[in-house]
Amino acid sequence: MQLGNLERSIMEALWEQPEGVFAHVLAARLPSRPATTTVLTVLVRLCNKGMVSRERVGRAHLYKATAGKDAFVAEAMR
Repeated sequence: MQLGNLERSIMEALWEQPEGVFAHVLAARLPSRPATTTVLTVLVRLCNKGMVSRERVGRAHLYKATAGKDAFVAEAMR
């Protein structure tokens, strides 16, 4: 599965935070500093692809990678 630049950056950040991260925190950590709404859009797409899960915490969602980086790389090599 091919990922765009922003998708890859988001996945890299999620793999570094296995306990999960909120979209606004993730947006602040990315080097390109995208808007939180942009990050949310990409996170929803990644959820639809099955690469990211989300859990409701209060009024926000906590996002986590569903598989580790090694599993993704192995799948991409096929």
